[in-house]
Amino acid sequence: MKYASIIALFYFCLVSCTPKPEEYFIKRILVGQRTIDTIKVIVEKKIQANSILFSYKTAFDTVSYRIDKKAKTKLKLVSPYFDADTIHLVKEYFIKIGSKNYKIDHFTASNGAIDSGVEFYWNEDLGMFFTRGRTWRNYSILQSTNENKNKVIWEIIKKVYPPINDQLLYLEQLKEEGLIIER
Repeated sequence: MKYASIIALFYFCLVSCTPKPEEYFIKRILVGQRTIDTIKVIVEKKIQANSILFSYKTAFDTVSYRIDKKAKTKLKLVSPYFDADTIHLVKEYFIKIGSKNYKIDHFTASNGAIDSGVEFYWNEDLGMFFTRGRTWRNYSILQSTNENKNKVIWEIIKKVYPPINDQLLYLEQLKEEGLIIER
C-alpha cells in the first residue's frame, strides 16, 4: 500500500508538471465597430527547401502565407479561395527587445482601390503576427498562451506602428464605459 501511494503521488506530480502545448488565437480588433473578437487558431510552420510556410487554421477557414527564402521581396497568400502574390515588401525593421534582436518584414497589398489595402508584419519565428487595414482601423494580432511571446509581439507592434497606442487607449476608455463588444 505504501508503494502504491508513492507511485500515485509520483504519477500525479508527473502529470501536473507536464507543460501544456502552446495555444494560439487571433485578437481581431475593429476600432470603428468597437468590437474585439478572439478567434482560436492552430498555427503550423513548415520549413521547406526554398520557402517557409505558416498556416493559420480556424474552425471556419485556413489561410497560409509563404515566403521565399531567397527572394523575400514578395509574400504569397495562399487560401482556399484565391492565391495572391501581390504582397510586396515595403520595409525591414530591426528591433531589439531585451537582449534579442528581431527582423521584421513589413509587406503591403493593394488592390488599386482608394480606401483599401492591408499591411502585413512578418517575422521568421513568429510568422504573420500583425495585420492592419490601411484605411480602416482593423487589426489582427497573433497571441498565445505564452505571455512572454505576447509581450514581445505587442512591443514590436508598438514600434512598427505607433498610432496603435492612441487607438488602444481609445478602446480602453470605451471598454470602461461598457461600449465595447467582446466575443
